[in-house]
Order: sequence, then structure tokens, then C-alpha cells
Amino acid sequence: MNKTIWISAAVCYGLFLSWYFNWSGPLNGQEIDRAMAAFEASTGSEYTDLDDLRAFLEEDDGEEFVMANLVRLHQEDVPHPVSGDVMPPATVVGEYFQPFMKAMFLRGGHPVYQARISGGYIDSWHVDADPRFGIAAMIRY
Repeated sequence: MNKTIWISAAVCYGLFLSWYFNWSGPLNGQEIDRAMAAFEASTGSEYTDLDDLRAFLEEDDGEEFVMANLVRLHQEDVPHPVSGDVMPPATVVGEYFQPFMKAMFLRGGHPVYQARISGGYIDSWHVDADPRFGIAAMIRY
């Protein structure tokens, strides 16, 4: 009985480790080229600096990282980027976030922290005027 518990725990921990960590290392040149070509063909890529994205992928070491996301939603309804239907910005973000996080979770990514901003800047160095972010979130990639 005791042996079964320890073997089960070891198997579960092994499965967790295989899911949570990247065992394949950083992307190689061909993988980066394929990813860039697919991204450039997708809608919305015109809002991303492709040189910065390529540099990020080339310099990536394949290890986990946590990205801070500072979000400011429009106050008025916005057109959906695919359908063009006008809807609340939170709905548009939700339609993106749900399938994105499902795909991230399958690869070991997950939210670390999320909160609504409740006050203004207390202190800032080398930052432009307060952009009035409404949400701060951190996601482990």
C-alpha cells in the first residue's frame, strides 16, 4: 500500500514535469521562419513590429518566462477584428483570451497574477504620462 502511494506520486510528478517544462529547447532557424511566415499571414500582424518579434524568437533560450501585460480597454464599443461587429471591448478581449489560454495551458503556460488597477501612479521614472491602464496581469509562458 505504502509503495503504491509513492509510485503513484512519482508517476504524477513525472507527468507534471513533462507538461510544465520545455524539454525541446529554443526554436531553431527553420521553426522561427515558419512561425514568422504564419504570423505575417495572420490578421493583426500589422500592429506588431516584425523585426522585434524575430529578434525575440532568435534570442529566446527556450526557458520559461513571465510576461507582464498592462491593459487599457477602450471606453466605447469597438469593431471585432474578424467579423467587424461592434461590441464591448471586454467581449473582444474575452473572445481572444479564452482560446489563447486554453492553448497556453496545454503547453504549461498559466496566469500568475491578475488585478484591476485601483489608483494612479505613485512614482514613475522614465515613463510617459499616465496611460491609464485598467488591468495588470502576468502570464507564465
